[in-house]
Amino acid sequence: MIQRLWTTFQHTGERIENWNLPFHRFLVLFAGLLTIRLVLEFFSNQRLFQFSDVIHIGLWFCFVVLAFMALLQAFSGQTMLRTARLVITCYVFSWSAPLIDLMLFQGNGVRMNYLAIASPEQMAFAYLTIGGPSIMRGATIGIRIEIVCLVLACFAYVFGRTRSVLRAGLAAWLIYTMLFMTGTIPYLLTMLVSSLGLQYRPDDQSTVLLLLSLDLWLLAWCWFRFRRGEATRMDLGPMLPVAGLLLAATVGAVMAARAYPDNRTLDPSTLFWPFLITWIIAAGWYGWRLLEARIHGSVGTAIWILSLGTIGLIEPRLLLGVQLLFSLVWIWRALLAQALPASSFAVLAYPLLVITSTLLGYQLMGGPMIGLDRWSLSGLFGVSAVLTLIHVRRSALPHRQDKARP
Repeated sequence: MIQRLWTTFQHTGERIENWNLPFHRFLVLFAGLLTIRLVLEFFSNQRLFQFSDVIHIGLWFCFVVLAFMALLQAFSGQTMLRTARLVITCYVFSWSAPLIDLMLFQGNGVRMNYLAIASPEQMAFAYLTIGGPSIMRGATIGIRIEIVCLVLACFAYVFGRTRSVLRAGLAAWLIYTMLFMTGTIPYLLTMLVSSLGLQYRPDDQSTVLLLLSLDLWLLAWCWFRFRRGEATRMDLGPMLPVAGLLLAATVGAVMAARAYPDNRTLDPSTLFWPFLITWIIAAGWYGWRLLEARIHGSVGTAIWILSLGTIGLIEPRLLLGVQLLFSLVWIWRALLAQALPASSFAVLAYPLLVITSTLLGYQLMGGPMIGLDRWSLSGLFGVSAVLTLIHVRRSALPHRQDKARP
């Protein structure tokens, strides 16, 4: 009996890993499974539907799924594509927790949410008991049963692929630790905020931005593992123009901080902005290079859409400026650069990008887009135009020398 179950478990996993379907179908599958999971949880918790809950819980589950992919791929030695197929398909078992709670309690008095932890001792006790003393709030009976089944399944999966008890045990332990830590995010975040002496705002979004930061960087890791180094070997193009735009954005941010010192302060929400902004810059440039190189075009488009959505969560006022920057780059590289000499057009186009980047940095630190005076904008435009002209002429020198040789 046990041997038959083991054989069925292994064969089922291999069949899912070998499903030769377009990967976007698995993404649609995940969206559908997540939607049903959210609906079941709302009924189990007897909670009214709120869009903020959908965003929050959705980001939480995205992190869990990405973490499962990263850990199982690392310990099993399978490709990221095979692991992703398996993890996304098996996400259907996330329905088990709300279904179990519904069958046991009919939605009366049960609340799936973060663990109520107030001290390191309570955290240690909750870790050892898979959720702590309360089975009606936080880690409910359904969640505890689901966690135990997931950890055992991960152990069996890794052992079946590697035949190593040590690797399987370490993978199962890390999976459980990851699940537990995600359930204690409010407590961990409060400890971090208290240590930095920060204060929460009424419209605090620190938990959402923390989850979004984890999701985006983990997604990048899974993508690079999926491409097996191809992404790192791609020509990323000249980095000097990008560095110039980042410098311009920094100048704008400093100017806004001096002009409007009270408009932007460090708080639990802005604490995670550097991680998100760094991802947006790196991913935006990488996505643009994908589009320009005409490889993985759909991925490049998805990266830009994801970047715009992230910017909208950070500061919606930046969306217009970012779209302006993208429009200028697109018009420059895709249209006008094909009809005009690149050297002559760059002297006009790049200073416009510098001005736009300065405005973005200015807005990011709380300054209004129209707050920069015309003399500052004129000076930035003139300096960047001169530097661009010098750079263009210096870049053309080797070409001229080669052309002059007999």
